[in-house]
Formats: sequence, structure tokens, C-alpha cells
Amino acid sequence: MTLMSILSVGTRALQTSQLGIDITGQNVANADVDGYSRKRINQATMYAFDSTYGQMGLGARVVNIERMRNIFLDEQIRKQNSEVGYFAQVNSTFNRMEAILCEPSDLGIMHYLDDFFDSWENLANNPKDISARTMVRTSAQMMIDNFHKAATELQNLRQQKNEEIPVHVARINQISYEIMNLNKEVATVEIGDQNANDSRDRREVLLKELSQLIDITVVENAMGQVTVTTGGNVLVAPSYFQNLEVTTTSREMDDGTVIRDVGIRFADTRLDFIPAGGQLRGLIDSRDIYIPEYQAKLDELADAIIKAVNEVHAQGYNLMGHSGFNFFDASVYEVKDDRTGLSFSPPQYKPKYNTAATIRLAPDILQDVQNIAAASEQQSISRGMPMTVKPAVSNRTTKITIDVGDIGTLGVAPLPNQIKQFYTEGPVLDTYQVTVTDVDGTELIRGTDYDIDEANGTITLYNPTYAGQSLSINYKVENQVGKDPVYKYGMEALQLVREDDEKTPARNIIANSVTVRVVTKNGLPLTPSDPNRLVLKEGVDYVIDYTFGTFQMLHNGYDGEEFSIDFQYYLGGFKGPDDNTNAIALSRLRNALTMTPDGIGNPTATFTEYFSSLEGRLGLNTMQSDSNLQTRIFLTEQYETQQESISGVSLDEEMANLIRYQHTYTAAARLITTVDQMLEVLLNM
Repeated sequence: MTLMSILSVGTRALQTSQLGIDITGQNVANADVDGYSRKRINQATMYAFDSTYGQMGLGARVVNIERMRNIFLDEQIRKQNSEVGYFAQVNSTFNRMEAILCEPSDLGIMHYLDDFFDSWENLANNPKDISARTMVRTSAQMMIDNFHKAATELQNLRQQKNEEIPVHVARINQISYEIMNLNKEVATVEIGDQNANDSRDRREVLLKELSQLIDITVVENAMGQVTVTTGGNVLVAPSYFQNLEVTTTSREMDDGTVIRDVGIRFADTRLDFIPAGGQLRGLIDSRDIYIPEYQAKLDELADAIIKAVNEVHAQGYNLMGHSGFNFFDASVYEVKDDRTGLSFSPPQYKPKYNTAATIRLAPDILQDVQNIAAASEQQSISRGMPMTVKPAVSNRTTKITIDVGDIGTLGVAPLPNQIKQFYTEGPVLDTYQVTVTDVDGTELIRGTDYDIDEANGTITLYNPTYAGQSLSINYKVENQVGKDPVYKYGMEALQLVREDDEKTPARNIIANSVTVRVVTKNGLPLTPSDPNRLVLKEGVDYVIDYTFGTFQMLHNGYDGEEFSIDFQYYLGGFKGPDDNTNAIALSRLRNALTMTPDGIGNPTATFTEYFSSLEGRLGLNTMQSDSNLQTRIFLTEQYETQQESISGVSLDEEMANLIRYQHTYTAAARLITTVDQMLEVLLNM
């Protein structure tokens, strides 16, 4: 070996040591960088064949810079990461729902439900007390408000999960694009049989993040490029990536609100995409399964409360002795065919306000707490005696002018319909007077100038002087009475009577069953189809005492006309405002079996038991999701600890390497100095 060969050995030793120091410095500088893998240089001995001594060493060379990492551990970490992402989202959803329901606490639904039934017990102690009735309405409204609050927050939580999906999709697309670019970098570097260590580190960080968002499978080819698939579809290829895109589907709920759900599909293939794991699947399951499940349970509770309370309340009596009132609003709407928009035959109806989000008090209860039905009695409904009320007016004169036409010198002319009705269908009269006058006011003499045939409804002229003239027929009714009652404004209230016994007053009139019609105009009967046959308005034209069954006009605008009154009433009568039996029945609903029907439809749980079961199930779901999350986190941490022991930077080890490379560098420099001195001696000889 020549001196120049020895000098080359020293130079290569310097270069190797310098590269070692450089790599050590990189390791130390990136010791705290997430995803950085420790690097090391791999060296090999250089040698050549010498004819005298055989193989002779020519120093060392750097084979490559190796990235210290276990790819099998990376695969396990990605699998567990997908589970961590899923259960993190689900656990967050359950924890948030627990906070929304606020149980057990003084702000939860059960607290206000107990207050509601407590208020009925308080009302039972003094059923006619207005303040106790107001407390029933107030406690009911507070319970309703809490239902609304819980329903709104659950819907907001669902919407929040829905809105997070596009954000995650955008991040997935961004990561996929970056991985594709890193694939190109890796292939470019490693085509020369070198390692693209930093590009691989960055790609692994992105793959780890991607695995937390969705479930993925990663396969690496001979050129170091990875293919990422999810759900059997290629997301990233060596030189290609496929975007995910968001779709929107709208659907209308029973309460009329429109929900717009976000869907996902592959942009190129247009295939729908539902991930099998990761945060994205956790968001979808939270939105479509877990939150709707508890929304439905809350709606079921609200619906059961509405039905149970209304059923009992409608059988009771308010302070005025009326029955049939709902406590909660039981309005319905017609369901139409989704395809045609037409009504079904027969029509189908659904309640409008039977969910936690829509439950509300009935208008009658909101308007007046006296409509709260604290009293009860088993009753049957009967139709009252339809009444025709005559006008209690004397000496009423009505004038009608008719044109009998040109009937020649003598003849017979039909009377107008209103005059015919007066004679043939009119009221029963004690006495009446009829006069006929000409245009000058001269009165004609009946029997000499004319005659009237009441039965046939005709007028016959005997005096040719009046042929073709317009004649005025005047009639006057005096002391109009008969079998029907008489009434006018200002008289004492008119008593309604029972149909089975017209001498017995009808009591406890059913609300909204009374119809009062004006059946005459100017004293003449009106046909059923006549637009002048008016239906009077309660509270404007007349008032009904529903307890004692009396009718009274509020003004004199219809004095002199006949009324017809139709109504229904309850048999048995009203016990009185001190009765509390219905309030007691309503308070006992607290402990009544109303929920969770068994196999044959019989309820098996109270409201409280049902809600406690709901809370227990939610707590169990929360505990299970948290346990699953902690288990996956533990497994992930175990794999990461193992990976860290391989790829992590140990500062102590790096300091030892630094000292070793420093000594190697010093020794190599000393070798070069020695050879240089030997060359100088040789040259000076």
C-alpha cells in the first residue's frame, strides 16, 4: 500500500466521521419533533486485492443513512388509531347528551315532572283556588320548556355532528393530496438506491392522522410508494389520489322541520362512502344512530305524558262545569301522499304537538286557568230540546209593496213568496190585521175591492180601477204568543230544557255544542239556504251559562226576530267547584303504569321508571364507550412506546455517538498528518 493509499484511507475516515457527526446533530435537533425517526449511518469496509498480501483494506465507506422504524408496528398503530378516533367521537356524543339531560339534578326533566304532579296534589287540596290552578299551569309550562330545551340541544348536537363531516372530508382530501406528492418524492429519491427518510417520516405522520379519520389499508410497492385504500376503494395510488365529496339530502320531519343530512361519496366513481371506522364513522353513527335514539325516547315520554294527562283531564269538569277540555294541545294535521301530494282515502291525520320539541298547553288552558278540570263525574251526553224562540214584541207593523201586474180588468194574481210564507208557514198568531192600499195611500176594502186566499197564496181584484197598479199589502201582528218561549233583550235569561222532558231544565251544557240561528227577517221565515239566516256569535251576540243552562242576548239588534237554539248537555249534572276527584286522578298518574308495554301491550313502567331507564342506558353507553376508548388508547400507547424505543432519539446515546465520531475524526486527522509528514520526508530526500 502506498502513502497515497494511506492518505485516501484517512480522508475517507474523516468524511465518514463527519457524516456521523452530521447525522447525530440531526437526531439531537429533531429529538422533540413528532413523527421524526432516528437516523443512523451504515458503514462497510473498502478493500482491494494485493498480489503480495492478498486483500488489503482501503478504509470505510458509508453504505446509506438508515431510518430506524418498525413498519409492522406502524400498521398496528394505524389500526388502533382508527378505533381511537371512532370511540373518541362516540364518547364525546354520549357525554354531551348526559350534560343536556342534566340528570339527576334540579334542572332536569324529572324534577319538573315531579313539580307538575305535585301541583295537581296541591290543587286537590283546594280545587277552586285560582292561585293553585295558576301553579298547575306554571309548573306544566316549566316542564314543557325543559322538554323544549332538551330537544333543541339534542337537535343542535346532531346538527353539529352533521356540520363536522364536511370539515373532516376536506382534511382527508388534503392529506390524500400530500401523500400522493410524497409518493413522488420517495420514488425520485430512492430510484438511486437511497432512502427518502424525511419524506417517509412526513408520509407516516399523515398516514397516522388519516387512520384516525377513517379506516385505511396501506400497501407499499418496490419503489417505496404506498397505495391507500378504504372500504375497498383506492384513495391514494402511487401517482394518483381520489377526492371525497359531500352530498346533501333533505327530509321533512313530522313537526314540519326540514333536516339536511350530509352524505359522502367518491368524486370519480360516484359511489357512496360510509367508513368502517375513524372519527368520520363516529360522527355518522352519532348523527344517525345514537342521538336519534335518545331523541325518539324523549319524544316517546312527551307523547305518553300528553296522552295520559289529556285522557283524564278531558273527562273532568272545569270551574264552570264544562267538560271535554284537553290539557295539552292535541291538534292534528292531515298526512298527504309523498308521491302525489294528495290526501289519502280515508284521510290520515297525525298529532302536531306530540314530541319533546313541540309539546305545548292547550289554548283553553293558556287562556283561562278556570278551564283546568279538577272535578269529575261519570256522565253521558244527551241532545237538548231544539228550541224556537219567538220575539216578545207587540203591535209590530211590517209593510211590503208588491206589483200584481196587469191582470186585466179583473183577475187573480199570486202573492210574493214572503207573503205566502207569512200565511202558510208563518208563526202562530192570536190576532193580525191586513190592509191593502194603492199608490195614493187609499185603503182598499176587502170583500169589495179585493180578497186574499191564504190557503192558495193569491190576491183577487174585484175592482177594475186597481188593475195593473202597484198595491201595498200591510199587516200588523199583535200579542204574538204560542207554545214556543218568547224573548227579547233585557228580559230574564231563557232556560234551556231537556229533550226527554221539556219541563226539566238542561244543566251542564257541553262547550261549543250551542248553535243559535236567526230564522226570520222582518218577522218573515227564512229558508235554510237563505244567506240572511245568520248564526250568532257567542260572547258577541249572546251568552250561555253552561252550568245552569240559560241563554241571554247581549244587545237588542235582533229583537223582533225568531231564534233557533240547538245544544247538547251532560246528564247527571256538575258536582260543583269544590270537587277534586279529577285533580287526584291526575296526580296519581305519577305512579301509574303508562310506559314500556309488554308483549301483549300492557304498560309496565311509570314515567319516572321509564326516564330512569333512559338515563341508565345513556350512562351505560357512556361508560362502555369510555372503556373502549381507554382500551384503544392504551393499546396505541403500547405500540407507540415500542416504536419509540426503536425510532425515538436518546440524547444519551447520541452524546456517546458524538464523542465516538469526534474521536474517530481526530484519529483520522492524525493519520493524515502523519502521512503528510512522511511524504514531506520522502520529498526532501
